[in-house]
Amino acid sequence: MPDVETILNYCVHLDSKPAFKYVYDPPDGTSKSNIEMRPYPAVIHDARGTPLEENACLDENGFKFVRHVASEKTFNDEQRVVNEYYKEIEELVKKTVPGAKRVFIWDHTIRRLEEQPNHMDKGTPRGPAKSVHIDQTYEASVARVRRHLPEEADRLLASRFRIINVWRPIENPVAHHPLGVVNWRSVDPERDFMHTRRFYPTFEGSAFNVRHSDEHEWWYLGSQTPEECTFIKIFDSVDDGGKTARATAHSAFEEKTSPPEAPQRQSIEFELGFINLNVGSEGALPLPVQLACDALSRQAEESPDKWKKVIRGPLTEATRQRIAPLLGANPDELVFVTTTSHSIDMVLSNFEWSSEDTIVYLTTTWKGGRGDVGYIRDKYRVNTSVLEVNFPTTSSAIIESYRAHLRSARSNQFRGRVGQTRQPKLVALIDAICSKPGIKFPWEEMVRICREEGAYSVVDAAHCLGQQVDLNLSKTQPDFWITSCHKWFYVKRGCSLLYVPRRNHHIMKCAFPHNSYPSASTSTLQQRLEGASTRDFTSFLSVNAAFDFRLWLGGERAINSYCHDLALAGGRRMAEIFQTDLMDESGDFTLNMINVRLPLSPSLPETHDIISYVDRKLLVEDKVYGLVFKHNGAWWARCCAQIWNEKKF
Repeated sequence: MPDVETILNYCVHLDSKPAFKYVYDPPDGTSKSNIEMRPYPAVIHDARGTPLEENACLDENGFKFVRHVASEKTFNDEQRVVNEYYKEIEELVKKTVPGAKRVFIWDHTIRRLEEQPNHMDKGTPRGPAKSVHIDQTYEASVARVRRHLPEEADRLLASRFRIINVWRPIENPVAHHPLGVVNWRSVDPERDFMHTRRFYPTFEGSAFNVRHSDEHEWWYLGSQTPEECTFIKIFDSVDDGGKTARATAHSAFEEKTSPPEAPQRQSIEFELGFINLNVGSEGALPLPVQLACDALSRQAEESPDKWKKVIRGPLTEATRQRIAPLLGANPDELVFVTTTSHSIDMVLSNFEWSSEDTIVYLTTTWKGGRGDVGYIRDKYRVNTSVLEVNFPTTSSAIIESYRAHLRSARSNQFRGRVGQTRQPKLVALIDAICSKPGIKFPWEEMVRICREEGAYSVVDAAHCLGQQVDLNLSKTQPDFWITSCHKWFYVKRGCSLLYVPRRNHHIMKCAFPHNSYPSASTSTLQQRLEGASTRDFTSFLSVNAAFDFRLWLGGERAINSYCHDLALAGGRRMAEIFQTDLMDESGDFTLNMINVRLPLSPSLPETHDIISYVDRKLLVEDKVYGLVFKHNGAWWARCCAQIWNEKKF
């Protein structure tokens, strides 16, 4: 193939301070980075048919092309990759790298990430990052040895060691984003390599970003197949003044000569041809998160007791520490629970009820929450009061009617009870973003009203995490707040977070179900509520991988800006096709879910048979799905916009 003219992203240092970058939101008053990537034109030479195809040398050039037919083809079985493919690569490295007597593989990355449509603006979710870099600095490479082989580190570091990446395509020849490498003979490490500190939530690392130089000589292997590997030298302990290649700059790049129908990389996989417009119900698991879950499951099964008694606790606490700032909460106020309904049930069941107490909820409250309220009502003979909310409406109307309803419920508690001194409990179950219809309530104001009226606020925020930005629970001060992690945040299904501010820790005495009953005065909230020993924690711990994936996409604002705009545009187009309208024409109640009126007769009842028929037709025949429901005398479709959806109209 001919040489490829493309664009490569090189690093520019913006000030005189040491280069750094935070891969998460930095502390207040701290810049996220003092570097930026800028595009430069470059020419990538195709090594196919040249002497370098056979004769490129790791010590001379920093890279080498090696033919190897792997027994593993799809790389979908994580266990087989580790048990079988690792052994093949160890033997291949020993045969390929002179002097390689001991080979240690500490990790692997499987990339199936499809580039997002080019209509997205800068800062919104996009495909694989194409920046010129070297994975680790020299210091970080030495630290790797001490981290993974601490008992052997001194002996190993006394002799030559190298870090080498072995890269290969999966299933198909690589087309749209080949891997380019820089010939060591064309770089000046002192001039080109920029030592960059990288700050992660739980540790600090460092990598080499690379400054642009017209002298860089770029190579790739055109139409590289799964039977061809590229060896990339990341580090060599030999320092002989540049005679031996020490580190290889590399980057993915765009190959515009590839046909559009050539296979792309993918991050999220669905049934072929299926259009998912219902992430708000079951969520969706990106492949990088799924692979991280597989690795956690494997680690748990290798030594279940070690996992339970030594590993799981610190991992869970580190995950809690990482997610807390996104919610504006203290880590010790957060508990991992499987579902939102489970959390609401646990909160309500921990109150000490009497027949004078009252629970207030809304007609839009999800059926799981309504069921929890019904159970408490029947068991403890408490009073319940429901506020009817119908859309379309306005925020001011909701707030006004909610305040009046709470005051009425409080007044009714004292009616006919002369001389009563105990103030009955008033507990309010609030929708933050209700499910049917998919509408954001003014829940922050409703929480404030509860506080003013002396009511406990229990907020069903199942749809908040990953959809509502700038959450600050310490400022809003709900009494209890529950969100789902798997609906919108790309976490493995079966993961929710329960927020209990410190002032209410004493209320939460026990989990349901539980395997012990620790004293509330001598145990932490997490010890009381997360203690089920056989619970699968991989869904909870997948928050880390989901967090990383969302940062890679561009972060919370980028993701939600794209999804919000798409929800509005897609909803308006649907309404145009149906010749109907949107439930929220102003967009004041809309985040990433849109509600479009369907052209169905209002007299058609919402029965189980009708809903089952609609569900089956959409899922099986039409291969598209959004939630269909009836509200305020009309039929509606709730559609959720996500990063894998795009506008084609």
